[in-house]
Amino acid sequence: MLVYVTYALHASITLVDASVDKMLTKELQELMQAIRQLLSSAALPIALAVPVPLVFAMFAFIWSLESRWKRHRALRYLHELRSIIHVIDMHQLTKDPHHLDDGSDPDHLSGNMLMRYLDYCSELLSLSAKVATLYAESSHDPVVIETVNDLGQITSNLGNKIWQKLNSVERRVVAAVE
Repeated sequence: MLVYVTYALHASITLVDASVDKMLTKELQELMQAIRQLLSSAALPIALAVPVPLVFAMFAFIWSLESRWKRHRALRYLHELRSIIHVIDMHQLTKDPHHLDDGSDPDHLSGNMLMRYLDYCSELLSLSAKVATLYAESSHDPVVIETVNDLGQITSNLGNKIWQKLNSVERRVVAAVE
């Protein structure tokens, strides 16, 4: 853009110079000559200076390409892991600790089976948090680390809710045995 403006200005001065050259005084002719020399000497450095920022931008883009690929891959896998965590949560939500059964109804588990099921759900959530931590182990990307921390917080909160259910079921099973 700057090169174009420089050349356009040089061309317009040349046109004006040809038509007005006879009418100008000697001082104005010297001024026009000085402007022509300035433009011709500045045209090459300006033309060379324009692509320098583009070259730096290209190097910055290439330099960050690998880290962006790694971030994309890690975030994709962490998203899948988040989906698995939510599936575990959805399945345990249907298990009501206040509605224990003798095992005849497939939708309602007996006390011991429900305790085992909730324990497995808790272990799956713990394993999911550990797998997420493995993704951030070699990454220094703040977005990946923040996502792993969020998944750890989610699994911790869901694990606490499962343990509350587990304690409620255990109290009911112990009360039913006595």
